[in-house]
Amino acid sequence: MLVTVISPAIFPGYFGDTIHYMQIIEQLRRKGIKVVLICPKYNSNKDFDKEMERKGVKVVRIPFKPPMLMNIKGNTSLITCGLRLLVFYFFEYLISLIFFLKRRIKSHVLVRYSIITLPISFVIRMLNIKAVADVPELPLGSYISNIPNIFRRIGWILDSKLLPWYSAYRVMSLETKQYLVKIGIGQDKIHLIPPCFNFHEIPVFELKNIPNATIGYFGILEWWQGLEVLLESFSNVVKRYPHAKLFIIGEGPLRSKLEQLATDLGILSKVFFIRAVPRTKLLNEYFRKFRIVVIPRLPKTPATSTPMKLLEALAAGKVVITTPFSGISKYLQRVCIIVKPNDSEMLTKAILNVIQNEHYQFEISKNARKCIMSLYNRDKIISKIINILKL
Repeated sequence: MLVTVISPAIFPGYFGDTIHYMQIIEQLRRKGIKVVLICPKYNSNKDFDKEMERKGVKVVRIPFKPPMLMNIKGNTSLITCGLRLLVFYFFEYLISLIFFLKRRIKSHVLVRYSIITLPISFVIRMLNIKAVADVPELPLGSYISNIPNIFRRIGWILDSKLLPWYSAYRVMSLETKQYLVKIGIGQDKIHLIPPCFNFHEIPVFELKNIPNATIGYFGILEWWQGLEVLLESFSNVVKRYPHAKLFIIGEGPLRSKLEQLATDLGILSKVFFIRAVPRTKLLNEYFRKFRIVVIPRLPKTPATSTPMKLLEALAAGKVVITTPFSGISKYLQRVCIIVKPNDSEMLTKAILNVIQNEHYQFEISKNARKCIMSLYNRDKIISKIINILKL
């Protein structure tokens, strides 16, 4: 069996989408399944491609770097990104068409459906290929900040026209499933499957060996992540605990604005801005530095699925404070502290309560690890993905 995986993620990379797909590819490979990865060409990917080849995974690169749509600001940027996107579409369509024709592929294709992979929908339609759409945030393009409403409407129209061309759908949240049903997809074709996640590779550092009043965030620095609210809350925490530290690990268009806000709040010396690091370094080095992980996503966030950072933090036994979103199950809510989005006062109180009660920290840390081990069995998850690929 040969599975073709098509993803717009950055390989190699540090974002959740990259990590998630690397987990899928690794588990497919462990099952003895041959995998071909089709993805965009980014800088410094030759060593990665060679390493994947050594592992038996063929990497096919689309020879053009797509625009970073989350960074759009103003009409000029929108036009520039639009032109770059059209060029990328041309190469993506051409490369995927040639690949499918050359390999005579008719099934076992997993596509990360997004605005970047739109041409793939036309290819599978034209060649009558049975493909599974891995559907994240919807409607199409909803994660782009400051995008005119007319484009969001166009995204909805494209979803309703293109998504029915797929044979099955993998979703990670009930909200996404409901959206698909709303645009006419049959419920029998929609499969709610959580992220493919290997908790065994997450190191666990006992909280007692980590200083108290230490907080961490890791991931993309984007408008919908609520990091400005986190900084405002942390400035209040510092008033009570002057030794408190906040680690913000990652890249994104909001970085300079966050640094300026930390300066304005007088907490820059307490906030450690660290550029994106390899996942192994994040888990083995930086997870030693903080007890609490805060995921303060804002309301109407475009990302509805359970973020990988949440699962990794729980698997590591961290105390997780997060805002509610549809991708978080009722079971995960039992081992997380849920606060209202965009409410710095409530977030401040939650952080202070955790810092003040170390016994509670140790208890919720133990329960979090148990919860992850019971819910995220990677063998069962990858088996479900394989089964829908065979439909």
